[in-house]
Amino acid sequence: MADLITSLLKSMSSASASAEEEGDDDDCCPLCSTELEPYDTEHPTQCPSKHCHFNFCLNCIEQFIQSTSSTQEASDGNAFHVFLHCPNCRSNLGPSIRDTVLLRKVDKYVKID
Repeated sequence: MADLITSLLKSMSSASASAEEEGDDDDCCPLCSTELEPYDTEHPTQCPSKHCHFNFCLNCIEQFIQSTSSTQEASDGNAFHVFLHCPNCRSNLGPSIRDTVLLRKVDKYVKID
């Protein structure tokens, strides 16, 4: 699990660096580099830090929540717990992230014409 977190942070750093080189690309998830769906942009992550505006795709959010559901074991055998903090500014996303997932899933699966 520590490898997953490390890879997410590395991809976030590389995505951030490439976005600076190419201009700000708000259409891609900064963690997995896939294109954000309309429901991802219509219901952004509600980060308590007003200056952050970090948003990532539904799939990455679900993996993020799943990684926090249990205590993980580090390679040295010590246990650790992953918290629902924003990967960008480290603000607590716990109170709002599940609501964001619910809203995105409603938009994804229920098409209202």
